[in-house]
Amino acid sequence: MINLRNIKNEENLNLHKFVIEYDEYNLYLFNYLLNNSIDLKNINNKGLEIYSKFTELLQDVFNIFYKYNPKLYPKNEIKYDYLLNYEIIDTLLQNEDIHKVRSITIGSDIDCLIAIEYFAPLLFELLEKYKDSIKEYETQLDTVMGPDDTPIDYDEAVKKLEEYKNKLVDGIKQEISTFSYKIKNIMYNIIETSEYLASWGLSDTKTFTKTSLEGKLEIFNKIKNSPKLKEIVNLSGRFKSEYFNNYKQNMKIKNNSYSNLTKGNDLSKLIPTELIKLSDNVLESLFYKDFEEKNLFQYELESKSKKGKGPIIICIDSSGSMEGLPEIFAKAVALTILDIAKMENRSVYVIHFSDERNVNSLHCNEYLKNKNYNKQDIFNMLEYFVGGGTNFEPALTLAKQKIDTEQNFSKADIIFITDGEAPVSPKWLQEFLEWKKSKNVYVYSILIDVTLNSDISIKKFSDEIQVLSKLTKKEMLHFPKELLL
Repeated sequence: MINLRNIKNEENLNLHKFVIEYDEYNLYLFNYLLNNSIDLKNINNKGLEIYSKFTELLQDVFNIFYKYNPKLYPKNEIKYDYLLNYEIIDTLLQNEDIHKVRSITIGSDIDCLIAIEYFAPLLFELLEKYKDSIKEYETQLDTVMGPDDTPIDYDEAVKKLEEYKNKLVDGIKQEISTFSYKIKNIMYNIIETSEYLASWGLSDTKTFTKTSLEGKLEIFNKIKNSPKLKEIVNLSGRFKSEYFNNYKQNMKIKNNSYSNLTKGNDLSKLIPTELIKLSDNVLESLFYKDFEEKNLFQYELESKSKKGKGPIIICIDSSGSMEGLPEIFAKAVALTILDIAKMENRSVYVIHFSDERNVNSLHCNEYLKNKNYNKQDIFNMLEYFVGGGTNFEPALTLAKQKIDTEQNFSKADIIFITDGEAPVSPKWLQEFLEWKKSKNVYVYSILIDVTLNSDISIKKFSDEIQVLSKLTKKEMLHFPKELLL
């Protein structure tokens, strides 16, 4: 038996305190995340109170999630006081659910951060159940690896240490075998959080600026610690999912719908009864005659699109009554439009309004096509909320000025989101309607009628109104398509 007292300080033996093969970048990345994630740092500190090797254990778990092919060092190359980590990591590597998580996280720094943040509390919970056994084990370990002059029966002490370790490992292995549903919950959380973060360009798409690790962590922590942002991004994700699910179908008809019947010879628009003629020898010749003379009955296509895909100005009600679910819905619509507009190379201008009378005092966010979105501008748009009363005129007046004076928005349509009513003066309304007609501006209003509010006010200046209470869940998910196609 090797005497542990003789090797405990022999670094030239190249024994490892990490049990998964690693490189310097793996260490750097984990430590960067540990030092910049408050939650991960807190759970690590709590873990160290129970088990002195908890940080190294987390590093090995991180390596499992990050590395393409995580391999254990040979057991005889692991420092003796880290062999408990070896047994835990070996057990995790044999867990099928862990490998399902790995299918999401391999090579992704931000997904590994999400995984380790959700998994670390689970690991802490596991070790906390065995904290008394861990204390006994580490006490005995200190005894075995203590000063050479400590009077002990060395062989007996090592034997006892092994008994402690084996009993502890058996319990931990048994506990990990019951982790299936917990790990599946972690996987769900990773996928859900990844979807949140995808809205901010963390998947290196063309939609947003490619973001540094520091920027990713900032966004991750911002969303994670803000229930409002989570709800906004979650609802926006549902909107976008439905938008893309229906995109192909809408492209097939190119923003057109069947309306009246007309005559012609467009084979793609023929009504079914005309095609039946081809199956009859007598009528077939009549079909070709009508085809030549453009006398076949066919559907007449009527365009759904008002003006095509131009710039968008979004007016968002930030009055006091919008606080809570109405604000979340409004911001989710705005975020959805912002994301899709970027992909379609369209500029977006957001105007927040309450009872402010001065047009120049309104809070606004501008997102120009061909320019990358700044994450702080997006946070600002989603988090800004002023409260107060409601005044429609300044926001619409500013939208009018924007369209009149700036080339980027000269062909914009307006999306107006509110939960309330506000009077508009006859003079202002007449001028606005005349201007709207002359500029061919389309005003699409959304009434979030969570109380008894009606659409009486917005009817006066809107071309179309969507009332939230009249939407089914399915229809609400199709909502962004109706706005953007």
